[in-house]
Amino acid sequence: MAMSVADKEAALKRYGIDAKRISDMHQEEVWHGYATYVDDAQAGEAVKQGVTYVWCGVTSASRVVDIVKNGGLACTKERMISGNFVGGASSSADMKSGGADGAFTRLGVKSHSKFHDSYLGDDWRIEIDPRVLGRTDWYSYSGDEFGTVEPGTFKTRRSLDKMVKEEKMRYNTGNEIIFRNGIKTDKFIGINCDTDSERQDLIDEFHREGINEVNGVPVEKFIKVKEVIGT
Repeated sequence: MAMSVADKEAALKRYGIDAKRISDMHQEEVWHGYATYVDDAQAGEAVKQGVTYVWCGVTSASRVVDIVKNGGLACTKERMISGNFVGGASSSADMKSGGADGAFTRLGVKSHSKFHDSYLGDDWRIEIDPRVLGRTDWYSYSGDEFGTVEPGTFKTRRSLDKMVKEEKMRYNTGNEIIFRNGIKTDKFIGINCDTDSERQDLIDEFHREGINEVNGVPVEKFIKVKEVIGT
C-alpha cells in the first residue's frame, strides 16, 4: 500500500530530513551526461563521522592511468556502451544481479584492516573524496552482494549512519558502496599502494602517458605508500 504524504514526512523526519534540507539539495552532473541530487548535509555528515575516503582497488598501473585519462571510475554498463571492454572485478555477476550500472567502492574509515585483506585490494587503490557520499544515488551492503537490486536484498541496504557505525565497530573487508554510472576523476584525492616500488611503477606509467599531475597535484605527491585502511 502506498504511503500517505503524512507518513512520508514522518519517515523523513526520523532521519533528520526536513523541508529546508530537501530544498537545499541540488542537482549535479556526477558522471558524464548523468546528474543526480546531492545532499551537502549528508556529505558533511560523512566527514564528521570519520569517513577518510571511499576507495576502489585496481589491479594494474596501466589500468589506473586509463581510469584517470578516461574521466573516472565507470560502471560495467558505461564501459560497454563506450566500447571499453575491460572487465571489472565481477562484471558477469554484476550484469546478472543488476549491479552493472554501478561503480563499486569500499568505505575508508579508521581501522586495523589492511587493504590486501579485501578483494582486489592488493595492488593500487584510488582514494575518493568522502563528500561523494552526499550523492543520493548510492547504496551499500556490509558484504559482497554484487550490487544486487533484488528487492529482498535491496531493502537491507545501509544508511550512511549505519554503514559508518558498523565499519568502525568491525571492518567488513567485503563491504561495498555502489554509485550509479560512475565517479568522475575530479573526485579523486589520492592513490595508494603497499610498496615504494609499486609507487614508482605507477609514477613512471603516468609519465609515459604524459601525465604529470592529477587534479592539480603532482603525481609524486598524489601517489602514496600505505597499507592500513583509513589512514
